[in-house]
Parts: sequence; structure tokens; C-alpha cells
Amino acid sequence: MATVDVATGIRSRIEVRDLDMMYGDRVIQRDLNFAVEPEDIFVIMGPSGSGKSTLLRHMIGLVPPARGDVYYDHTSFWTADAQGRQRILRRLNQPSKPQSRPQRQPAAVVAHQGRLAQRGQLEGREHRISGGRRPGGRCGR
Repeated sequence: MATVDVATGIRSRIEVRDLDMMYGDRVIQRDLNFAVEPEDIFVIMGPSGSGKSTLLRHMIGLVPPARGDVYYDHTSFWTADAQGRQRILRRLNQPSKPQSRPQRQPAAVVAHQGRLAQRGQLEGREHRISGGRRPGGRCGR
């Protein structure tokens, strides 16, 4: 059953249910359960070797889970046939809203801004990096 927010009636876009990830006999993660709702920003964090990339590999079909499933728009990914999985992945690759093409900067400009950030000389120049928004972090040594 897909997760439904009682207050809004919104159903989860991506749902992981009872997922066990293993390589051979080695358990990477066990009993993962979570849902990603429309408009959510989803972050996977953890120390090196904790299974972040492995989770993504399971979610996009590169590695089958030892147990459990991943649902996209309420459709089981791992019980679908190969064509069904391809349809799911193609559908997920399409942006839900038209995206404006990002403005590109020459590599030399980006590299120069990186050197300025390392030296702490970026103050007042953030608009060149993020289109007017201040960056969320700072570069350090």
C-alpha cells in the first residue's frame, strides 16, 4: 500500500519497502523503509562504506535487493518485467515541470571562483556563482 499523507491526500512518488541490501553474505543495510513525496528534497547521508551508493544502485535497477522492493508511482520496480522497469525509469527521467536551460560559465571562470573561495576572497561575488543566491557553504582547506 502506498504511503498517503492524511492531511493532503498526496501519495508518495518513490517508496522503499523492507529493503535488504547484500553483497554475497555481507549485509550492507537491512529493513530500509522510506517514502519520497512530490516536491521533497531527498538526501542520503552517511560515512564512507555505509551503503549510500548501494542504495541508489538498488533504486535504479543496477543491483537487485536481497529482499524488499522499490515502488515508483505505486508500481513495483522489482516485480515488473524488464520492459516495465524501462518504462518506469523513462517516466522518472522526465521533469515534472519545464526546466529552463542553466546558464553555463566558462571553465576558467568557475576555476577562478573556486580559487577565490579557497582564499576567502569570494565575499560580494556570490551572484556570479548562483544567480543571485548566496551559496550554502564555504570552501575550506
